[in-house]
Amino acid sequence: MATVWTYPPEILPLKIRAKGAALAAAADFLGNFVVVEITPPGLQNIGYRLYIVFAVLNIANAIIVWAFYPETAGTTLESVDFLFTISEEGLDEKKPWYSAAQWSVVYRAEEVMGIVEAERRSLAGIE
Repeated sequence: MATVWTYPPEILPLKIRAKGAALAAAADFLGNFVVVEITPPGLQNIGYRLYIVFAVLNIANAIIVWAFYPETAGTTLESVDFLFTISEEGLDEKKPWYSAAQWSVVYRAEEVMGIVEAERRSLAGIE
């Protein structure tokens, strides 16, 4: 439940961060509204199997988040901005088979975050 409140504002550029957070919150409330509306008739019509439907949807959601959302833990918001604005020139062009199904940033995330970490270490004087 916290993902909708933390992840979108973290990955969006500074100039649209507030709008993105507002859209994420609206989507969260809309999703909760849909669940509240469909649960009573769902329980009445298919009984306990509705919980199986919700479990499958939760598992699918977990797989999507694991596969398609870049990890941004331990980075500053400015570093995340850098991640999403860096051009593709200069980065390795070999792409894994699943890159067509992902945001272009997911493929680049590990490499770019390595660049960001190296810059952070050089600024801090860590070798």
